[in-house]
Amino acid sequence: MTSIIIPATVECFNRYYSFEEADYAFANCSCLTSAVLPESIIRLGPNIFVECTKLYESHSVEEIDALIITLWEENGRQMDNKLKELLSARKEKIDNAFMWTPEAKASLLHLNHELIRRFEMMRDEALPYLKALQQRVDEKDTILKMFHSRAKIDVFIYTPDEEGILCEPYNKIESVLMQDSKDILTTDIRYNEDKADIGTYYLEEDYNWNIYPPLGKMFDDHFISYAIAELHNYTYMSIQDILRINEIRSELQIIHHY
Repeated sequence: MTSIIIPATVECFNRYYSFEEADYAFANCSCLTSAVLPESIIRLGPNIFVECTKLYESHSVEEIDALIITLWEENGRQMDNKLKELLSARKEKIDNAFMWTPEAKASLLHLNHELIRRFEMMRDEALPYLKALQQRVDEKDTILKMFHSRAKIDVFIYTPDEEGILCEPYNKIESVLMQDSKDILTTDIRYNEDKADIGTYYLEEDYNWNIYPPLGKMFDDHFISYAIAELHNYTYMSIQDILRINEIRSELQIIHHY
């Protein structure tokens, strides 16, 4: 198969609207050189064209980046299907060329450690508040009916300005990637029997993502949080992009329901 035309009746290729396998609908179509996507598609998974090595084969990463930025600005900094196709092709091209080095391994372990530390920090910060709120609910508080807590981490790739100061990029590929990854690392904090637990397996060592395929066999002796796999699997960030993350912001929400 060298080309595909998806009919306008199709709306989704994404785990949130269809089977998880739909994220890889055209994966490994190594002969695919053309894909026409209708505007009817409202969700397109970042791995839909994974291993489609001939899509944009003649384009360099820099050329694809330029196309992405042009479309990004023309669309009012909003995603459309052409942008998603370009971002998917870019990610695949970079990941295919990526080689692990000791420095890259150290960078990923540092990021992994920091993400784990942030989630642990929010979990521990939330615990006394959740305990007090649970006590009020147990005592049939006349105002508070229920509560819940949420932890969120946003990641950023800042770039140096003319004076060498790191700042949020404008009109660069990093701004597109950061917008796409916003709110990905979001999870509930559950309270049960005087304990607070982070959901989504971020801190559970029984769910070690050190064998996640893009990591190769570099991390057999380490615990890799699901947060790393989620950043790569459900955004358009390549491994190389993830290693360039240089700013992390965490947000803890405790919501009261009256």
